[in-house]
Amino acid sequence: MNDELPRRRLVQDGGKSESRVFRVNKTITGSSSRRIASSNEFGAQLQSPRAKTHSLHNARRRLWITLAVVVFGAMATTLLLHQLTVKYYIHGSGVDIPAQRVGLYKDALDDYFKHRPLERLNGIFNSLDARKFISQKHPEVQGISVVATGIDGSSDVTVKLRKPVAVWQVGGKNKYVDSQGMVFEYNAYSSPGLTIKDSNNLNRTSGIVASNSFLEFVGRISGATETHGLTIKSAEIPRMKTRQLAVVFNEFNYPVKLSIERPAGEQAEDIVRIVRHMKKRGINPEYLDVRIKGRAYYK
Repeated sequence: MNDELPRRRLVQDGGKSESRVFRVNKTITGSSSRRIASSNEFGAQLQSPRAKTHSLHNARRRLWITLAVVVFGAMATTLLLHQLTVKYYIHGSGVDIPAQRVGLYKDALDDYFKHRPLERLNGIFNSLDARKFISQKHPEVQGISVVATGIDGSSDVTVKLRKPVAVWQVGGKNKYVDSQGMVFEYNAYSSPGLTIKDSNNLNRTSGIVASNSFLEFVGRISGATETHGLTIKSAEIPRMKTRQLAVVFNEFNYPVKLSIERPAGEQAEDIVRIVRHMKKRGINPEYLDVRIKGRAYYK
């Protein structure tokens, strides 16, 4: 039957098989290889100029995408390392902290990061929560901040310590209080000039709870009156009085009786108002009593 077909339609393949080099609707590539189907076959060794251009365009696009991914990944990694707190150096804000104390704060910060590992990223670090966590063991810590310093994960940690306004000796130890009424035992600053005098021996009979209450009040009243330009010179717990405090200010020489059960801010406002009134009238009393809200007594 093959003898009846024209020989120009047959292509011999070593006597093994036949295949059509030229097919309908296909473009000749110019190759003598029968394995190249058409000019738009991009895997062929010989391609048309159009196919070559298209292939190069795709290759360039893949190269640019790969390069962009690599660059973006490198930038993201660098930024992450720059913001990540791996190792840190602790120093005080306006005051030197001994190496032993630095070790204690570092241990406390390590414990905080163990509970909140994501906060090793500076953008997520919550300084308020960190301060609350650390001040449970070290109440003298008033604030803490972390600033990244290098791409190796190093950071500077600044610890702000409380500055005392008064001191009271309890059980052979000095206890300090700042203007916010926070009581603590470690003081990195010079000892405050205001010392609480205990005429009632309260720190021996009632213990630390009572002494903390007085210390907190002294700190708050000191801060409240300071905003009005008054500075406390001395503070004393009168004999047989367990909820009362007598303070003397640098601005006038008579004592002022205060109650630790009444808000310090209210009593500070009463003191300022009454002292101004007495100065206008030329009154110099033996003492001033502002323990009762809305009333003031003097003698």
